[in-house]
Amino acid sequence: MLAKGMKGIDIITIIKEKKRRRNMLKTEAMGEAKRLTNLLSKKFTFEKLYLFGSVTKEERYYNRNSDIDMVVKDMPRDVYLRAYAFLLRSSRFRIDFKPWEDMTDTIKEYENLSYDVPNGSCTIFEKRRNSF
Repeated sequence: MLAKGMKGIDIITIIKEKKRRRNMLKTEAMGEAKRLTNLLSKKFTFEKLYLFGSVTKEERYYNRNSDIDMVVKDMPRDVYLRAYAFLLRSSRFRIDFKPWEDMTDTIKEYENLSYDVPNGSCTIFEKRRNSF
């Protein structure tokens, strides 16, 4: 029973608000990933950067405990460590940054890192190739 003057809590409204907040945070995380990628591409050399994990998946809820998962392709190991430190210093979001070469084939396949498909990874940066 509710105390006098208190209104009942509409559970549907609460669920909708939580979903709205998650989607807003996910949108912010995607924007942050693009911003970081732009900074990274100006400061470091690499071939390709993939974004994957909860931020790219519709069916998963991105929440305040989630991170931004990135995989970088063809970045020298010594550069990778500097780049990872740079990302950690440059963002308020938690970042998980992995070299492509360390990813197992199973993870690459599971996350669809070879393809740009719905509910898989997305290529967020690809080095432009010179055409002669």
